[in-house]
Amino acid sequence: MRRILLGLIVAVTAACQPPTSTARQFAARIEASPLVGQLGDTVTFVVNVTANNVSAVVINYGDSNSDQYSTGGGPFARVTFKHAYLTTGNYLARATVSDAVIGNREVSQLIVVNPRSDSTSLRQ
Repeated sequence: MRRILLGLIVAVTAACQPPTSTARQFAARIEASPLVGQLGDTVTFVVNVTANNVSAVVINYGDSNSDQYSTGGGPFARVTFKHAYLTTGNYLARATVSDAVIGNREVSQLIVVNPRSDSTSLRQ
């Protein structure tokens, strides 16, 4: 009986110990092309992530539009978004990356949208 009780105490004590951390560093990067474009051009954004359990990437394009992508969990993600700006100006695109273990990180990229050089306007 003492052996069973001692074994139970050891098992419970071991189960209550905090787990050793094997968390990866959380790194996120956003790339955009082109950084300077013309009205109506499509800008391609690529978000690269190294983390523990990447669950989602949400991008806000800086013009009241946004998109999101659920990654399904995993240590790496590479997500591509495409967006066309319909008004000239400077826009700060922000990507928020969610990791189920560490939390959220935000990365950003400035995009400059100039008027079309061919003097044509876009229909809305």
